[in-house]
Amino acid sequence: MPEEFRLAIDNELLEISRLCAECEEFLERRGVAPAAIYAANLALEEMITNIVKYGYDDMARHKIQTALRVDGGMVTIVLEDDGHAFDPLAAPPPDVRQPLENRPIGGLGIHLARKMAESMEYRRAQDRNILTINIRANQSPASAGGSHGNEN
Repeated sequence: MPEEFRLAIDNELLEISRLCAECEEFLERRGVAPAAIYAANLALEEMITNIVKYGYDDMARHKIQTALRVDGGMVTIVLEDDGHAFDPLAAPPPDVRQPLENRPIGGLGIHLARKMAESMEYRRAQDRNILTINIRANQSPASAGGSHGNEN
């Protein structure tokens, strides 16, 4: 029977470190490999940072729902927010061949999270963004990554 961790955070950058620490503890207790925990925290940090920075036009408090589940050798992360519709899978990958000073700002975090995930899926339902990220629970640093695509 899979166990699930749920936490709703406010749309504030300071909330991310608390979320990552609690998620890390949850994953460690379930014997998830350190490389998979790193990948999960990176994905959480990058995706939630994007939601907080770019998801809202107002200064109101919004809740970002997070759920983690470990089941069948897979860590599944589901992020749900009421921000602007944004499909991170549709974002073009950055041109990492260009020198840093010639690259536009942004996009690298989404790219890294996609590279470390086995799969990602985005959907918009009832004015909410729902992003599902799957990461192999037993992955080693060399085996990180998978299909990298939208699985709709």
